[in-house]
Amino acid sequence: MKHVLYSLVALAAATIVGGCATFGRSTRVEDPYGRFAFSVSDELVPIRDSDADYSYWYESIPMVTHIVTAERAREDDAVTAALARLGVRASDLTVDAAMTMGEWKLFIYHEQPNDSDLAVAYQFRGGTAYMVVVVPEEPFESDPPGPIMRLVGSFMFTEAAGDIWRPQTTEALEHYIRTSEVSEAGAVSISVRHKGDVVYEFTAGELQFGTPATGATRFNWGSITKIVTAMAIMQQVERGAIDLDDPVGRYVPELHQSETFTVRHLLTHSSGIAHLEEVHLVGTAMQHLPSLEETLEWYVSHAGEAEFDPGSHSVYNNWGFLILGVIVERVTGEVFEEYVSRAILIPTGLEATSFRPAFEVARSTLEVADRSRFVSMMNEHGKDGEGMISGETGSHVELVPFWISPAWGGLIGTADNVSRLGDFFLSRGRVDGTIVLSPRSVRSMLRSQPASNGQPLGHGLAWYLGRDQRGPYFEHHGGGPGINTLLWVYPNDELAIAVVSNYGRVHIDRIAGHIADLILE
Repeated sequence: MKHVLYSLVALAAATIVGGCATFGRSTRVEDPYGRFAFSVSDELVPIRDSDADYSYWYESIPMVTHIVTAERAREDDAVTAALARLGVRASDLTVDAAMTMGEWKLFIYHEQPNDSDLAVAYQFRGGTAYMVVVVPEEPFESDPPGPIMRLVGSFMFTEAAGDIWRPQTTEALEHYIRTSEVSEAGAVSISVRHKGDVVYEFTAGELQFGTPATGATRFNWGSITKIVTAMAIMQQVERGAIDLDDPVGRYVPELHQSETFTVRHLLTHSSGIAHLEEVHLVGTAMQHLPSLEETLEWYVSHAGEAEFDPGSHSVYNNWGFLILGVIVERVTGEVFEEYVSRAILIPTGLEATSFRPAFEVARSTLEVADRSRFVSMMNEHGKDGEGMISGETGSHVELVPFWISPAWGGLIGTADNVSRLGDFFLSRGRVDGTIVLSPRSVRSMLRSQPASNGQPLGHGLAWYLGRDQRGPYFEHHGGGPGINTLLWVYPNDELAIAVVSNYGRVHIDRIAGHIADLILE
């Protein structure tokens, strides 16, 4: 079930942008009570099989989505009443996972009598529970489809329910960020490129307690690193050293069942390889981390059977990109970090980006409430959790600078360099007239990849693909303890938005959505 929560979190983070994201082709619908409106994708077929306000069938992945509301004075009572309209008793539900994302609360439930799963996202506003309930035909084993969660992001509330605030100027946005997003802890840095030019930059907050962040401050990129790893793979494809549809066993024969999945499967998180904890692949700036080969050896000795058939669907898995990094090392004969620096970072102008912490790196910030959980998690995997905490102020703690094993999350750099990476793809792989990656490789990375049944995975090669009211986009997030990053690119508008933060509570998606609205509208 944990993969389902990861999917809901990732999809909600990618789509709940200021509460106003919509589908590319959609129909606007208003609820019977006049309190909110939402957009319905052409992929959702209206049905009438419950007492919900609206119900839709998603054809390509068999599941039903219900939009349902209930009025009560208390939140718990309203949620119970909304579920009852669908014939679901709250007392029959066991919570498998829960999280908040923006204004929304996200839950994965298991319903005991029917041995079935439910994904629920809701808000309680003005005495009303507004709820989206996803019911799969089979128990959840893979990611819920993006269009379902984009429906959540399409809700727009009327004055009766309380409008969701939207800034009308960049000055208003900056005031909101200072007073609402980084007023207590952490920093956020923004860089936006439009048609190749930097059109907006802004930084606020602290890189560490008492030290203001600047546009030159470097932040942990987290999983945005995977885009660069995929670029390294594609460069080797161009050389003829790698074929995307080769079994991974050609390059990493010692890996369990490596003849059953391909390089392409790794790039789209559809290989099915075992998912293990990665905490032991994080260390402080002064610690030694194992090489990719040493890490692979550990993984091979601990990984069990495949978790699903390769290509059947996609489940986010960091280990696939560790293996891709090993493949790059084996076909180039170079250490992964050295190859990436020479062949990608320097040629593309990402000169403020590297794999090692430096003085100006923003310290990761956590809430005190997360401290004991973080320390326990680190200690469990042989790390000194307390030793990774450098200070405490009020309700927040700060971590010492740390680095992550490369290939799946190790890059550290400025917001400017993140947006520059997005613009690189808009430029079809060229930098100042030099081809760093061929236009064909760029197109391949941004092309929707199919599952084995022919249905879209929702992925390019490393990139996530989608569409909202502004048009098609490609994006990637990065996250972890005190890592919170986003690169969002609208190719039709030649717009690349980078928002990076050292504090997980910053709503980077909401900020990116406001920026897109201000620039494009």
